[in-house]
Amino acid sequence: MTSCAVVPEPLEFYRSDFPDPFEAVPSKHSACINQRRRRSEILCNVRRLLAEQGYAGVSLKEVALRSDVSIQTVYNLVGNRATLLADAVVEHIGAHGQLAFTRAGYPNPIIGLSDLYWEGAALYPQYTRNATLTYFPPDRPLFEQIHRRGALLLRDAFRIMATQGKLRACDIQILSSRIAGLQSITVLDGLSGFGDLFDLRRELVNSVGLMLLPVATGQHAAEIEEWLQAFDPRSVARSEAE
Repeated sequence: MTSCAVVPEPLEFYRSDFPDPFEAVPSKHSACINQRRRRSEILCNVRRLLAEQGYAGVSLKEVALRSDVSIQTVYNLVGNRATLLADAVVEHIGAHGQLAFTRAGYPNPIIGLSDLYWEGAALYPQYTRNATLTYFPPDRPLFEQIHRRGALLLRDAFRIMATQGKLRACDIQILSSRIAGLQSITVLDGLSGFGDLFDLRRELVNSVGLMLLPVATGQHAAEIEEWLQAFDPRSVARSEAE
């Protein structure tokens, strides 16, 4: 049985807006709504299996059993095993991105996204670690699909910064790819016993913030520096809805 991870008492928090990996992502499209809902439920069960059994434990047969559908239905709605894993992880990354663009309190959505990755690691460490490991096996079969999605979110954020006059001229494609890689490696290291969760939060947010300083315009760079200096990795705001 998969449940929300038990975390140290100082990190016992819940935000009603945080995307739960073990809940189906609702569809925004009215067309073929039943198929979309079933597909989302299948991907949700993939994430549950991934948290419980890791990369090797996810199979079309097990996903079909969990979803109460046939193997053929799983294949028709999603695809083969690699597509199942990639789409399940990518769907949840996309939910992070939607929240990063709307949650207040950060100097820009890129730093917000880094903090959201930490939040996922704090609340759902087993899922987050196993999801990250899906594109770190020796042959990295899912690297392109999952890394590309993380980089696309960052590119969208950079474009918003550019329209707001907060970004200097730079190659946002290369920078997005580098930041996406840094976020993944930092999360994996943090959930593999290298420091505590507060160290992970500090490292995730500060390292990305420092990468942004050279490409941010003068005023926004000053805003980032001021925010980083005031940032307390042990401070977690509780949701009023709790």
